[in-house]
Amino acid sequence: MSRNSDQTILYRQELDSWREKVDQIDAQLADLLAKRAFCAEQIIQIKQQAGQEILQPDREQAVLNHVLSTNHAPLPAESLKKIYTCIIEEMRRHQKNWLSAKAK
Repeated sequence: MSRNSDQTILYRQELDSWREKVDQIDAQLADLLAKRAFCAEQIIQIKQQAGQEILQPDREQAVLNHVLSTNHAPLPAESLKKIYTCIIEEMRRHQKNWLSAKAK
């Protein structure tokens, strides 16, 4: 084999290794989001029983502040804020759908 094809194989193996790590992390993230959705279901149930407002913007802001204060990653704070804003919005949508299904 030529040096170039050996190098290409090494690059490919390294790339495959990193992609496998990303796939594992993605699976963990999906699992964690499912667990978060379950927690959101329990929280909404408790809010209903306690007669509390379902939507609590102050709590959502506290979640964002907490996440941003613990960010030690190379990911910029603004990117993390966008990601968590999306997560919060999707959890709200999940709670709404869960409530609708439960009411049937």
